[in-house]
Amino acid sequence: MTVSNEEKEAMSRLLQIMNGQKVNTPTAVPSSPITAAPVELAGPGQVTRAEVDAMSQVLTRLNNVVGQVSTDILLESDKNPELAQALVTETTASGVKIGRYEIRINQDDSRLVNKQHYSVVNKISGEVLAHELGLYEAAHGLVKMLNSGQYINSQGVRELLEAEAAYTSHKMDAIRFKRRAKKSLLEGKAHNNDLFEARREAAMDKAMAAKARVKKIYHSLP
Repeated sequence: MTVSNEEKEAMSRLLQIMNGQKVNTPTAVPSSPITAAPVELAGPGQVTRAEVDAMSQVLTRLNNVVGQVSTDILLESDKNPELAQALVTETTASGVKIGRYEIRINQDDSRLVNKQHYSVVNKISGEVLAHELGLYEAAHGLVKMLNSGQYINSQGVRELLEAEAAYTSHKMDAIRFKRRAKKSLLEGKAHNNDLFEARREAAMDKAMAAKARVKKIYHSLP
């Protein structure tokens, strides 16, 4: 978009007037020896017709540019799922709305694991499709799948939720074994402590493996 010096000067003077600033009266342009068109002079705080026309032309050009950019973004979103999702994402007080679904963030300090957990809710019906998910990747992945047309009982959705459930279960086991190991030490039962520590480590390994499966599924989604 090209803007002439005359348009720039007219816009600048108009903005100064709108801001209540003192503006010098524009200097009259000498008449052409062939055509003697009248020159419109504006008084203090006034705007000439030419300045209004110049501003209108510039705003029209700017509107065309903005409209083209918006069109380009919409066309690109058809080819870019991440951009399409970003265009329909809205942050709320309780979480985030993405397309037809909402991820609600919950906090419960009384929980043994995943004190911050997530629920996925259908915005239209209000139905809770998944609750107490410990990994955000599981909640976001589920929303991506549902928005893409998959059903809650689709194979991909089941694999994601089963991996998330395994992560939570094994992490809970790890915490319980850790507590029992600590209790064994206090009771002077070192042999039990070693056993519970070994079980805790095995449970954590399984939890991390399940978490890795969730992330792998999540990152494979378009």
